[in-house]
Amino acid sequence: MSTTLHKLIIKNFKQFDEIEIELGNIVVFVGPNNSGKTTALQALSLWQIGVETWQYKQEETKNGERVAINRLDLTAIPNKDARMLWRNLVTHQRGAKKNAFDITIIVEGITNGERWRCGMIFRFDNNESFYCQPLKGQTPPIPDGAKHIRVALLPPMSGLMLEEPLLQRGRINVLIGEGQTAQVMRNLCYLVYEKNDQTGHWDMITQIVKDQFGVSLGVPSYNAGRGIVELTYQTPTGVTLDLLTAGSGMRQLILLLVYIYLHPNTILLLDEPDAHLEFLRQQAVYQLISTSAQAQQSQVIIASHAEGILETAAQRDIVIAFIGKPHRMNQLDHLKRALREFPYVDYYLAEQNGWVLYLEGATDLAILQAFAKKLHHNVLPFLDRVFMKEILVKYLDSDRTSLANKHFYALKDEALPELIGILIVDNPPNSKKLEDKPHFRQLKWSRREIENYIAIPEVLVAYAGENGHLMQNLIQDRIPPVALRDREDRWWHITKMSDDFLDPLFETYYQELGLPNLIRKTNYHILANYLTPDQIHPEIIEKLDAIYDVAQRAKPRQ
Repeated sequence: MSTTLHKLIIKNFKQFDEIEIELGNIVVFVGPNNSGKTTALQALSLWQIGVETWQYKQEETKNGERVAINRLDLTAIPNKDARMLWRNLVTHQRGAKKNAFDITIIVEGITNGERWRCGMIFRFDNNESFYCQPLKGQTPPIPDGAKHIRVALLPPMSGLMLEEPLLQRGRINVLIGEGQTAQVMRNLCYLVYEKNDQTGHWDMITQIVKDQFGVSLGVPSYNAGRGIVELTYQTPTGVTLDLLTAGSGMRQLILLLVYIYLHPNTILLLDEPDAHLEFLRQQAVYQLISTSAQAQQSQVIIASHAEGILETAAQRDIVIAFIGKPHRMNQLDHLKRALREFPYVDYYLAEQNGWVLYLEGATDLAILQAFAKKLHHNVLPFLDRVFMKEILVKYLDSDRTSLANKHFYALKDEALPELIGILIVDNPPNSKKLEDKPHFRQLKWSRREIENYIAIPEVLVAYAGENGHLMQNLIQDRIPPVALRDREDRWWHITKMSDDFLDPLFETYYQELGLPNLIRKTNYHILANYLTPDQIHPEIIEKLDAIYDVAQRAKPRQ
């Protein structure tokens, strides 16, 4: 029987009021932390538990009435109180309609070419249990296509135990639901190996691991004397090691593969399968998940925020952004064409944040952050969020404003019409005039580059500390006398400070000290720490104000 789920509707479950999510053979949920990706996976798992429980308890019901579910039966949704399943923990309210706070989960699917729709209602009873029943008027109560659906949720990889006792399948499911994959990974491998003569799945897994990591997996075995499951692997040099010593990326791949092969004909819900994997490995693993699940006739729904997975998924599968109301992001052919030029994650971050910052490079950002910190400027919280991927910053590496314009308007057209941006670039000789617009501010430094605002003699001497006399002599050798007398001299404006002044200055300074050079262009933001507020040029404040204005005006997708 071939089944594909194509729509999920959720109401009153955890943080969701009412949402609708498109599904397909392979779907990737993306979004910031706590945006609801895992919650949506859990809702689908709860729906399947409701369908299954209602069917096998039919003998206890009268005319299709509700059935009871104990919270301990929700192995894939750990909770200490059944109330935690309800939105804002609200299960009933005086004066409200009797069913106003019921959890409703509706799934639509296609089985062997036949469309079906199955909704389940969950009503709170007490902290330990709740009731479940099909939607009223649903005929039949459980459509044939929904009756035999299996759902399996795998949380992120959590390491590995020193020793792992042999466990029964039920206990394995409980521990996986609690996110304790570290306690069951060898058991899962053992279960796959036990059926290898019939399926050949363990042989497939060992070949994949060898192709990806160059090592040979051993055979999972049960050590009756210690009551544990053991698994080793052999390195290319012939050294045999316990699986415990393997890298986290290799263990993650093994966990995913054994889980997929243990759950054929299943709706596989994979929460952050990219954990512990670098960018290129993320793409490879996504492809392996796809092909392995297809071979098992399973549907895959992934929750992730890994760039490698997003880039691959956007080209071929369904990507649902959990920003505001969950919505599909890659349904336009011209967006797929645009992705050949710009990373998919940029479209996602544009929706999430509502604004883009364009700079010459990461050094410029570090210097702006240092200035903002020195001034206690309001923009600092926005700039500090860059490294958590909570704002979108693009580095141009040179004065390529045409590329910035192409990138900005691609995001504005395809991701968020309300997108705004700001570009701050160097001011080389004969540079073109910028098109500064309210929705896309385009600014230049009045001086050659941002380093021109930190290359101040007093700052450099302060940096040198007890070696200030040496630094002072080197400065006098390299700065024209007229520029030393007049801080508004043309030299301070047109000199490319990073390459033509600071680089040779520090190279000579550390040579004189008999030390390796401890400060280069990537570290020049350190110099900003030695400025006093009165030494910070007014233009720095103007640029920080402009960034803050754009960040404040941004309207992320709601």
